Amino acid sequence: MKENVIIIIGGGVSGITTALTLQLLGFDTTVIAEHLVDDEAPDDPRFASLYPAASVIPHSVQSSRLASLFTDSLVIFKHLFEEEFEHVDKHRHFELFEFPRTLPDYTRHLHNFSPIDKCRDEPIPRRTDAPKLHGWVFDCFVAEWPDYMQQLYTLYRQSGGTIRREKIERNQISTLPADVIINCSGIWSVDLFSEATEQQIVRGHLVHALNMKAVSNKAGLPCSYNYTPRKEVYATPQNKSSDVYFYPIKNRWVLGGSRQIGSLDGKGNWSGDTHHRNIHIGDVDVPRPVIELNKNILQNTFGVHLKSGNHLKAQVGYRHSRGNKEHGLRLEKDVAHRKTIIHNYGHGGAGVTLSWGCALQVLRLLADDDIRGKIRGAQKSPVLKSLQVKLQKVYLN
Repeated sequence: MKENVIIIIGGGVSGITTALTLQLLGFDTTVIAEHLVDDEAPDDPRFASLYPAASVIPHSVQSSRLASLFTDSLVIFKHLFEEEFEHVDKHRHFELFEFPRTLPDYTRHLHNFSPIDKCRDEPIPRRTDAPKLHGWVFDCFVAEWPDYMQQLYTLYRQSGGTIRREKIERNQISTLPADVIINCSGIWSVDLFSEATEQQIVRGHLVHALNMKAVSNKAGLPCSYNYTPRKEVYATPQNKSSDVYFYPIKNRWVLGGSRQIGSLDGKGNWSGDTHHRNIHIGDVDVPRPVIELNKNILQNTFGVHLKSGNHLKAQVGYRHSRGNKEHGLRLEKDVAHRKTIIHNYGHGGAGVTLSWGCALQVLRLLADDDIRGKIRGAQKSPVLKSLQVKLQKVYLN
């Protein structure tokens, strides 16, 4: 390993996006990761990048800087889509509620946004006997998993970056051959660094319906949704309204909508919320409304049928969200282990959504001067070249 490189700890979406951004914008980097999203990845729900729905919407994240981070990420995802970057798709996405809902601030940044009461020729997802719906629709970028991640690994290596497969312990950090460490270790961060903020883990269930065709609108865009019924229909264990979601990805459907709050012990054992009405899929207990409510919406709106049986595969994944509204996302510079540490974790369910914005913010925390003189020569890959130019433009703006 070269001396004085910047080391990024973590091989999930935040780690590899940060590493690629820094590599393209003038820094020598090495990623050290125990796990990557590949065929050798363990089926460990703590490795959040194995279990994303991967839509570019800032759900389930706490940060006072959400607007700027989301805007920067959205610009890069839009660029990737327009440049026909493989494994980035666009959906016509619905955010729907069976009760009035105030518009979140992030909606002003969405593409082709419209309140649903102004939709005329679009099928609006709804369940049978639903009351009046409230919400909005927009064009949403979606990263196709796991292919999107594997392409990022490839591009990172092509840009000159190095990936080293290794588990790092706390007592090893001071010996790493770098003055700057970027901490993208997610749920494992508390094992490596000091953490004063309350830790909060969100457990979610994903169901993949295999060999299913996309559900599209008249313009040919795949349709997806987040749908929140009245809490009498589906609620969290704390009796608050909860949503289900649906995304068609390639030849499968991705269903979800459980956000259970709790904690993990040192061995990864769960202690926290559970739902009491479940459907057993494989060896996973999935909250029953994730299946039944999605099944109803899809049949009632699009006339398609979600079948039960062997074509359904279920997974459980954990999101490290930290429990603080103002500082739920940790994106800051620190000093530890005699090194400069830049933390980039605590994204909740928005790791993919904020990945590019957080990577650019890491660069801002890192760079004390203008980076224009540090930009590498033209990349051989047209994809890398265009991405490099776009990242530089967003950073300098």
